[in-house]
Amino acid sequence: MLLPPAIKEKATSMNGVSSPSHYVLYIFSPWLFTAELPDGRGIPRIIGELNRDHLRDDYNEVYQIAQDHTKQLRGAEVEITHLQDGKVERYRLIEDFTKHTYWRFDANECKKYTMTNRTLHRCVPPNSRFVESTFLGDEQLAIDRWEYERNDEKKGFESISYTRGGCVPVENHFRGERINPDDKTTEGSAYSGFFANFRKGIADPARYFTLPANCEK
Repeated sequence: MLLPPAIKEKATSMNGVSSPSHYVLYIFSPWLFTAELPDGRGIPRIIGELNRDHLRDDYNEVYQIAQDHTKQLRGAEVEITHLQDGKVERYRLIEDFTKHTYWRFDANECKKYTMTNRTLHRCVPPNSRFVESTFLGDEQLAIDRWEYERNDEKKGFESISYTRGGCVPVENHFRGERINPDDKTTEGSAYSGFFANFRKGIADPARYFTLPANCEK
């Protein structure tokens, strides 16, 4: 296993006493540490594609996604393909993390929902645990994978990989449960996804962050 770079973090000793923040290398078990990556890491505005397979429900999602970490906004054009019958659904999604609100809409209707315990992070979420480092290509691009526990509209464990230093997302995986926003029922959820074609900056923010007239603000 490759060692990740030294980062500022709060270490917990074997007897459970927290030590002051300091720079360390993962020489021992990485599960002893809680990452505290500063908010300044990562790219303020980024655009790209998220392709996600839902393993339990047999469907695929493709997000054309834009994230503005400065304004705490995320917008996406989403296409869902049901693998059993080939049925395709399309909708748009806007998430405003400062208002703890998100909207899901298409040409016919718009639904407004309340977020629970969510923040749009530029890089590794707080309280993540380092899992492993790998390379893409012939040791050309170092990737660090982290795992954290979710307790929002999803409850379970999510892992996410970033390029080392640049904090560009590469892939993510989730296992646990999700709460249906319409009827509040709970169901099992597991997905695996990868990110592609990401670029710095958002050339057309109105395309991703403007609500249509039929949406309640």
